Amino acid sequence: MSEWKERIAVLVGGGLLAAIGRDLFYRLAQERRGTLGRIASAFCQGHAGRVGQNFAVFIAEKEKERITDIALKYYSDDSLHGYGDAEFSRADGKPLVKQQRGLIIPLVEKAIAEDRPNVILEIGTGNGDVLAYLAERHPTIQFIGVDLSVANAERRHRLSNVRFVKGYALDLLRNGLAGDMVFSSSTFCVFAPMELQAYLQAMRTMRRLIISDPVTFGNKHVRGLEPKSLHMDVYMWWHNYYGYLRSLGCTIEYSETVNFQYTHNPNAKVFLISAKRM
Repeated sequence: MSEWKERIAVLVGGGLLAAIGRDLFYRLAQERRGTLGRIASAFCQGHAGRVGQNFAVFIAEKEKERITDIALKYYSDDSLHGYGDAEFSRADGKPLVKQQRGLIIPLVEKAIAEDRPNVILEIGTGNGDVLAYLAERHPTIQFIGVDLSVANAERRHRLSNVRFVKGYALDLLRNGLAGDMVFSSSTFCVFAPMELQAYLQAMRTMRRLIISDPVTFGNKHVRGLEPKSLHMDVYMWWHNYYGYLRSLGCTIEYSETVNFQYTHNPNAKVFLISAKRM
């Protein structure tokens, strides 16, 4: 882009950003539809602010079919991210069932009562707290927790019906790891669009999938039929699970966006969805 075009993009793009707000502006930049979309995209390409930094991540990672570089940066060790530490510091002193990661527990237990699964798989198990909680309450079911690091989970939980597996879940699924039911909390939002599609294809024989994801940057879940994704922030993506799961032949049995108050973010939202293959 020539220098004068860059200056115009900065001026017009900055005005558009101020007029419509960050969230809509960033969606326009990604979708690049119409004149406004092209202006937003051009502005983001050279802008150093948060939107511009996110746009650089979007461009770099949107075509990845495997785990993205930025996800590896945050999730490949025993760090705070992914509830990897022994005592997750953002729990605000709440019991597990009242934490964000615990929001998925009632959905999983409802599905257990309905489906009577033999094996349940958690992708992104972190320190294993959710998996172990469920395993203690359902001792006849085998539970498998997968993550890039399971060191803290193995140290923290030793139950006869629980097994933790270290590795990249997509490769493990392709090599035969399976469960009657798959659930995940704050993990599918880390998958780039093509990586998500690869995961869903690898899980095509699953009977039930339950997902809990944080929602940021003004994105909202609607019952659209299009399997669509947008980048939200840093390593997080928004996916239209209605479209993706329906394309797999699944029936959506439950979905809800709930408000969740952290002390550091009282306006946080979490999306929950439970889908069953008929």
